[in-house]
Amino acid sequence: MHLLQPTRMAYMESVLGPNMFVVNAAATSPEAATFNVVVVVLLLLSLAALLYRLRVLNSGMGPFVLLTYASRIGLHLIVRELKMFAHEKGGDALQYERVATWIARQWDVSGIRYMTDADNTWIGKASLPQNVFALMIYANGSKQTDLACTGLVAFCLCVAALNFYFLALELGAAERATFWMTVAVFSMPSMIYYSCDMYKDAIVLVLVLGAVGSSIRLSRSFSARHLVIGLACLFALWFVRFYMVFMSILPMLVWYIGLRSKNWSRPLISLLVVGLFVAQFAGSADGKEMSASADQTFTLATGAGQDGNRVGGSAVALPRGIGSLPLRLVYTLLAPFPWMGGTTGLHLGKVDTLFFYFLAHRATQSSRRLFRTDKATLLSLAAFIVPTTVAYAMTMSNIGLMLRQRVPVVVMVALLAVIGMKERAAVAHTLIGARRRQRSLVPPQLSPPRAGVATARLASRR
Repeated sequence: MHLLQPTRMAYMESVLGPNMFVVNAAATSPEAATFNVVVVVLLLLSLAALLYRLRVLNSGMGPFVLLTYASRIGLHLIVRELKMFAHEKGGDALQYERVATWIARQWDVSGIRYMTDADNTWIGKASLPQNVFALMIYANGSKQTDLACTGLVAFCLCVAALNFYFLALELGAAERATFWMTVAVFSMPSMIYYSCDMYKDAIVLVLVLGAVGSSIRLSRSFSARHLVIGLACLFALWFVRFYMVFMSILPMLVWYIGLRSKNWSRPLISLLVVGLFVAQFAGSADGKEMSASADQTFTLATGAGQDGNRVGGSAVALPRGIGSLPLRLVYTLLAPFPWMGGTTGLHLGKVDTLFFYFLAHRATQSSRRLFRTDKATLLSLAAFIVPTTVAYAMTMSNIGLMLRQRVPVVVMVALLAVIGMKERAAVAHTLIGARRRQRSLVPPQLSPPRAGVATARLASRR
């Protein structure tokens, strides 16, 4: 997978300093360990309080969410020693930890301030996770705080699971089907591995679900709470994976346009208003700066940066240009294929992919039903799934990296799939009820009387 290589490691040492990669004795002191345990326990209690507030602590979701959090903490104690990928041990999580430690040590000298790639190029555009991790490391005296940071990542994943569960129910999914879909999606190997260390993927997921979920909820009825949540998630997402901000507001635009309206004037006027706003923003200074940043990121991903992403055991060499889009879409959505060889991590990724095949099949069936009954819900979810998939396809070069990046797409496809399961369950329940009512209306068949009894009755009548 696309992670730290030896040459890159050496360059980071030259920038951040050789001592950045050495854990000193103080880092493993009892005080440092106590801080980690206290943070993990506080996050666990906060999660239990949230489950109680949502009234699911005693249902199936309560034990599942608590077990999800506890399992991530337990797996963190061994996950860094697993040689799962071409780079063997370590990865992006190790890079985030080292950069966050560098930020915390800078704060020791100059005080706390939000640091970006202007302060250190290794921070990059995804500056929020590293600053949050740095805050926890700083609170621990710039000592080893990976367990506490992992607790925060696991907490984010649990919140994302709860949001997925309640959003599916609000969109009309059956409760039992929603519960098992939540269990299946958030227990995939990729979900487990990338939430038991200092990766940003769980943070991305909770922010994307928060933004998309709030957009859909606000489109149905105004809520100040969801407005604040949605804006906060969009603002934070800009500093984690900025291009996902645009994908996350598309469902809101679909609902705003008014596809359910029987009057054609509302969709037309809405499109004109949105178009004028986009044109006005594109011509502004902020719009030009954003466009330049997006173009730089796209060029890096599809140009020289793409060659860098191909380093590792899950690299693929695909043609470039619009004509290669169909092949890129196949790899983006369906790779790794069952016949591909590779590392242990790549084989585990096949489990995710096989499950996604099932989700895509059910989502297709659900889309057909929703197209007849609820086009607005279908298009609002498609407004996120389709553009995000195409954007990832144009930058596809590493299967392992794509397994992580497409997690929000997989979750939204699962949401679409479970909504369709509700109608199927309802139809089955209706058919069963009709059959029972039909059987209750049919009079019981009487067995023919015995010959002796019949003769006696006839004799008595005579």
